[in-house]
Amino acid sequence: MTGHNFKFQLDDKKSISLLVGKGGKNLVNKIIKPSIQDFMKLKDPTHQEIIDKVKKGEIKIKSLKIKFEYQDDVAEPYPYATWSDIEELGAANVLLIKCIQEKITESAKSINKFIKIKKKDMKKEKKSEETVKVYRQNFYFRMNVDENLEIGRFIGNGGEIINAFRKKIADTLKVEKVYVNIDDFDKDVFMYRVIGDTISEDSDIIFNVSYLGGTREDILKIEEMIIEFVKENSDEEEEDYDYDDYDDFDADADDKDADADDADDDGVDHAAGGW
Repeated sequence: MTGHNFKFQLDDKKSISLLVGKGGKNLVNKIIKPSIQDFMKLKDPTHQEIIDKVKKGEIKIKSLKIKFEYQDDVAEPYPYATWSDIEELGAANVLLIKCIQEKITESAKSINKFIKIKKKDMKKEKKSEETVKVYRQNFYFRMNVDENLEIGRFIGNGGEIINAFRKKIADTLKVEKVYVNIDDFDKDVFMYRVIGDTISEDSDIIFNVSYLGGTREDILKIEEMIIEFVKENSDEEEEDYDYDDYDDFDADADDKDADADDADDDGVDHAAGGW
């Protein structure tokens, strides 16, 4: 009997086991039986007599055995299937060969698709399991300003100015829950970054900026924004603000972003006029 080798595409060598299945179930139900069924549906003037005998049960195809191997010792390894002709079919084996090749190809394509989807799902699952930890960054800046400059100038009516500054920080650094507190210099604050060359306990102020996300390297960007912010809001030609609004302002009520979830780790005195 003539033997046949059929090379086909399979993305993963380990997937050969899926072609066979447990106890050969997939091989029988998805390749061998369907191949014989397709053979019996054929209309061929040359081999119709043989086809009809198979359909009537006069010829039984019982000895069809297909094996799968993998050719490793080549530049581009590949899987292939082997089987032998069915003696009773004679020349009609040429038709069965085509049926078998088609079913092997169909099964291999289905397996490739299945493996691709499975790997994609596993990748998504792994990604979803990876918890991205976001930490709160907390910075203090000490800066000297004109001793006649009221802190309220940086707050604005109803917190308009400082809220705009908070939004600028959030948008520039791509961070969340930004908290900004501006207060007179406090000797108890000993960890801070000095902006400028002049310091004076009488006219220095402290900026406390904190937020979720970002990195410690953002400190230089924040420093630049604070310098620009102070310059913009220190111009004497600017309109006067109602600084009484600041004295009566309830910072906690307006700063909903600094919620209870962050209270334990932000290191911020919310009662000191923070926004």
